[in-house]
Amino acid sequence: MKSKNDASQTLFRFVSLRNPQLTEIKRRNLGFIHRPSGAKGLFDEAVSARLAKTLKLNAMSSKIRYFDAEAIKSEKELETGSFSQLLIIGRKISKQEKLEDIDWSLTKEYYKNLIDDQQELTVDAIKMFEKLWNNFIYQVISQKDFYVKEAITHILKAIHLGFAQNIHIDDDVIKANSGKKPLENALNAKVVLPTYLFGEDQASSAVLTNRSTSTEASVINESSQERIKTEAKIDLAATKAILRKTKLEKLNSELDKIRQSYHASYYKAYNSAFIAYTRTYQGQQEQYDTVQAQIELLEEQKGSEEELRRLYELLRELEVPAFEFSYASEINITDLQAKLTAESLELFMELFSIQQLVPEIFVKGAADLQPEFVSETELRVGAQLLQIDDRFLRFDNVFTELQNQMSEESRIAMENANLPQTQYANIGGALVPIANSRARTHLAYSFISNWYRSAFVPNNGFVNFSFEVEDNSWSVANAKITMELNSGHYEESIGNVVVNNGVVSFPALAVNRFATISSVKINIYFNNGREAYLELFKVPNNEMFTGILILKPGREIPVEEPNVEEPKVRQHFGIKRLGIADYLKVVQSVHAYVPGLVSNIENVMASELRHKSSVSREYSEITDTTSKSVETEKVSDTSKTSRTDMQTEVAKELDKQQSITAYTRFSYGNDNAMKFDIGADYANNTAQHDSTRQAVMKSQEITERAMERVLTKINEERIQKIIKEYTETNVHEFDNRGKSVVGNEPPQHITGVYRWVDMKYKNQIYNYGKRTMFEFMVPEPAKLHRLALTVAKGNILKAPVDPRTAPEPWNMRDIKAVTDTKLQYWADIYGVTLDETLKKSLEINHDANGSPNTDNGFGTDISAIQIPANYVGRTVVFSCFAKRNRQKKSVWGGAQSMAATIRYSNL
Repeated sequence: MKSKNDASQTLFRFVSLRNPQLTEIKRRNLGFIHRPSGAKGLFDEAVSARLAKTLKLNAMSSKIRYFDAEAIKSEKELETGSFSQLLIIGRKISKQEKLEDIDWSLTKEYYKNLIDDQQELTVDAIKMFEKLWNNFIYQVISQKDFYVKEAITHILKAIHLGFAQNIHIDDDVIKANSGKKPLENALNAKVVLPTYLFGEDQASSAVLTNRSTSTEASVINESSQERIKTEAKIDLAATKAILRKTKLEKLNSELDKIRQSYHASYYKAYNSAFIAYTRTYQGQQEQYDTVQAQIELLEEQKGSEEELRRLYELLRELEVPAFEFSYASEINITDLQAKLTAESLELFMELFSIQQLVPEIFVKGAADLQPEFVSETELRVGAQLLQIDDRFLRFDNVFTELQNQMSEESRIAMENANLPQTQYANIGGALVPIANSRARTHLAYSFISNWYRSAFVPNNGFVNFSFEVEDNSWSVANAKITMELNSGHYEESIGNVVVNNGVVSFPALAVNRFATISSVKINIYFNNGREAYLELFKVPNNEMFTGILILKPGREIPVEEPNVEEPKVRQHFGIKRLGIADYLKVVQSVHAYVPGLVSNIENVMASELRHKSSVSREYSEITDTTSKSVETEKVSDTSKTSRTDMQTEVAKELDKQQSITAYTRFSYGNDNAMKFDIGADYANNTAQHDSTRQAVMKSQEITERAMERVLTKINEERIQKIIKEYTETNVHEFDNRGKSVVGNEPPQHITGVYRWVDMKYKNQIYNYGKRTMFEFMVPEPAKLHRLALTVAKGNILKAPVDPRTAPEPWNMRDIKAVTDTKLQYWADIYGVTLDETLKKSLEINHDANGSPNTDNGFGTDISAIQIPANYVGRTVVFSCFAKRNRQKKSVWGGAQSMAATIRYSNL
């Protein structure tokens, strides 16, 4: 069974690339321009005289300087010389422009003058070709001037066109040009470099050897060593600052715990002492108050002076002494020795003692020194006595100084580290990135074991390690450090160390772990898959080591054999043909239908009726129910009661007394003297007493209550019933009950075979196009980049550093990492003036005064403490001061005053 079906489909498309094939050397193949056999020169001599295993390209490169004198210097020299007309025609050929008749005739006549009657080149023609081809080869090897090389190519094409016009065209020529027209093939001819000069032999090719890169014998020159040491010292200063800042933070944390413990014990002791004081003087205070009340009563009743004097003497005897409480100072040696680590204690005494730690403590021979307790403010270390400065006996002053020290260490760390910045050169409005021009020695390391002797921490050393790499691909994925220390075996692992300005700097290693190092081994695993290691033995302290890391063997890399010059990488010009690409597709079409495998066999017996019926039914029902209930209750009740009482009392008393007396007296004595006296007395006494008493009492009570109750119930029910019913009835019936149409024969048994139908497909490949693949060579692709490297510094732009990605200690990944020092540092970098920041702590003073009224009662003084915005209250100090004066007519009048202070913290 066959049938024709035009329906077809494309299964897939693909491209088949054929590699370039070597050109068949045919004398009359005008599609290629070959060098005449007699036109040889300096480069042929260099190749023929080269040493064994010396590459031809290297041999010719060594002769370049001998050809410089006779080389064509510029394109203008060709444009104005004897080849000017040929150069114009050759450029037309390269641009595929139409040639004029004069161009055809000029090239034909020019080449005709180069040959003799036997169609061979003359001596002058050979010299001319030697000049052109030697200059062409010179430009290919030296790459001095691309445009000179192209100009020579154009001249050779014009001469080749003249050669094509002067040869005899026969069947052999047409066959050599693959059936193409000879002149058209000559217009598209390509210049072919001589195989003798550029085809390397198998024996002289460069050798690839598998070697393990071991730099153990590599020596760093003196200038590189000085540079590495200088940068290592800067990195060491930054590491010391970071470690000291970490120690300061640890000391700050430990002192904060001591402060909290001190305040808790202080207030506990204060309360206990005050309770004991109250219990001790409670009876005496009650007697004192009783006597004082008696004195006030006598003064009101104008009692006798003698009675008042007696009571005042008794009051003086019963006077209660003021409450006094003393406790240990906030900063004391006992707490510091008990609760500070040895490292923090040493740092505290270094910062806050009056005396400087003498050098004898850190020199050899002082290892047996131990801190000794002298007093709460003094500590003895060996022969030196260290005393805490009085200014730092309070926690507030100590924490302020610690913050200043941490800011200073952060500043030092930032000053001694270079942030990674990308520089750009602005060339014609385009920003070109400039590569890092810093000199780097690949895998050159610096290692220093920093340690000093201390009476507090014997093993207080750390290791500073860094090395240089050639690019960012050598970032460290993981590093394992193994050390044999005086304290035992030590291992440490570090991961994800990035390259910063060509340097990989590890964080401080083995901090406070050693006093001496016996051996060190560092295994480094780079992200580019390479591995390196470093081994040192008997490492002295405080001496810097430099060298080259040992790189473990990796992939095979091409290296030169000893005494064999390394081949230069050839750089081609123009366009290179890669091959022919055939664009193909596979089209599929149905070719025929043929019976296939048996799918079913049916047997129907004689006089049998078989009936098959199938029913298919589909039924669907959907029900949705939604219920919603909302209940709201609100209560409101308002009541208000106001009451105002006012009492006023005015009393006024006036008492006046007046007395007038007059008298006369006359006497006569024995001495016959007479005396006469006249006298008068006048007395006036006025007393006035005014008394005013006023009492005002106001009270107001407001009660507000609201009640509202809202009850909402929503019951939503949706019943969606969708019934889809589909009934399909298929009836298949076999009826073998009847008789045969011909004759009266009874029915026979019937067997039926059902078979699948198979399709045969035909696949055919169609070629719907060919493409010639070329590789375009761009001359001097890095010229713009090299120009950017030599541009003036004024045109170099620096990309701003992102604080979120900057390395430690200046990294600010989020708002939690912001400190005053980091904020000011980045503000200086970006030239930003910061607004004045709020103080971390603020003290607010609030006064509330009260004085007795006429009824000896105190008025209520209610006022709110105003806390400024952006602040929250944490500590409250409540001071109460009461004073009572008694100024009476008696000389025993006096005064009494009392004060109390209460402090609340961590509110």
